[in-house]
Amino acid sequence: MLLSPLSIFTICLGFGATGILLEPRLAAAFVLPGAIAGGLAFNYLLNSVITNLLMKYASNPSAGLEGMVAKMGRATSNFDAAGYGVIELVMDQQTVQVLARLDPEEVSGGIRVRKGDDLLVTEVDATKNQCRVTRELAL
Repeated sequence: MLLSPLSIFTICLGFGATGILLEPRLAAAFVLPGAIAGGLAFNYLLNSVITNLLMKYASNPSAGLEGMVAKMGRATSNFDAAGYGVIELVMDQQTVQVLARLDPEEVSGGIRVRKGDDLLVTEVDATKNQCRVTRELAL
């Protein structure tokens, strides 16, 4: 952490400022150690203040659509006979709508999905922005 550009800058700034302040007040033998200590203290104080200020605005990293596997969604439309429909998922405190396909075994078994049914996401294809869902495991 001491080799980052910000740290090097603040250490040099603190070193110079402390040296200028201490030179007329202390003996020459104590100015250099005092300036070094002042540079390190200035770096610590300034970097901790800046870091704490910036961390207030940090957010949790997004898991994206890939993070929705094994999460519940709700059908926003009736699924067609081929098992395709639109579901909504809550991702990062936002509601998103995604194309979904019902599990092929459930489609061949005659299971129908109606608007408002709860569904469980079993697979995600983020490149196509769609997912595979099941109704049986969601019950």
